[in-house]
Amino acid sequence: MPATTPPLLVYDGDCPLCERWSARLLRWSGRDEGARVSHLALPEATRARVEDAGLRNELKVLDGDAVVGGLPAILRFLRGSRADRLARVAGVVPLRWGLALGYGLIARNRRVIAPPRRTLACACDPDPHLGWNLAFVLGLALVAAAGWGTLVATGWRVLAGATGPARWAEAAWKVPLLLLPVVGCVGARRGARLRWAAHLLWCFAAAAVGFLAGGLPSLALSGAAAVVAWGVGAVAGTVLFVRALRRRRPHLSALAAVASRAAPGLPSAGPPP
Repeated sequence: MPATTPPLLVYDGDCPLCERWSARLLRWSGRDEGARVSHLALPEATRARVEDAGLRNELKVLDGDAVVGGLPAILRFLRGSRADRLARVAGVVPLRWGLALGYGLIARNRRVIAPPRRTLACACDPDPHLGWNLAFVLGLALVAAAGWGTLVATGWRVLAGATGPARWAEAAWKVPLLLLPVVGCVGARRGARLRWAAHLLWCFAAAAVGFLAGGLPSLALSGAAAVVAWGVGAVAGTVLFVRALRRRRPHLSALAAVASRAAPGLPSAGPPP
């Protein structure tokens, strides 16, 4: 009986996130390196076929004559491999629904989560999708608001001695002012402006992680220990913000230029470094 050809995992070769996770899927499956390939390394006819099937929005698996995408592609790639049991569990409803939603949210916003080192627009750039993109932006805004609100509220507590609900009320009106320039772009345009807002909100959310790491522990401390914890969080958040902004600055500039041509007045992030 002839051996069956294993499915071939095709990933976006311009996407750092796709590179890392396709390698992880390969390890889980126990298959050799020949079972996955960047779309850039495919023969021209096969590459066109995969791109026409929607590679820009989700990874693909070539299985015989079939081209499968998204979570079903991942499950098909893992079935019959060392990770077969994992694939079968992931395919059970309602877990499959949750994984599909999570995958779609990440795949459609992967240029924000892990931007390439250079700006590019290729056949694998995700299509703008108001639902996926807006859900992602609103999620980032919630994380950013939580972190920046904690920074302001705990700062008033440990630095100014404010107590009780007053310090949280202070944060409740200051944080929206901080995020207003970003959130104001969300509803303005489906394409470039929304992606611009997503990139910048990612930087705010990255800072929020640091602020939460110092702000929340400071609530359980007092005196100098609370000040130190808050200070560590403030420094960590600032470093995370600057790192995220530096990586995304070329993309912010490119998107601002595109959006400005369509709708003058979008703030520019400045020239790329």
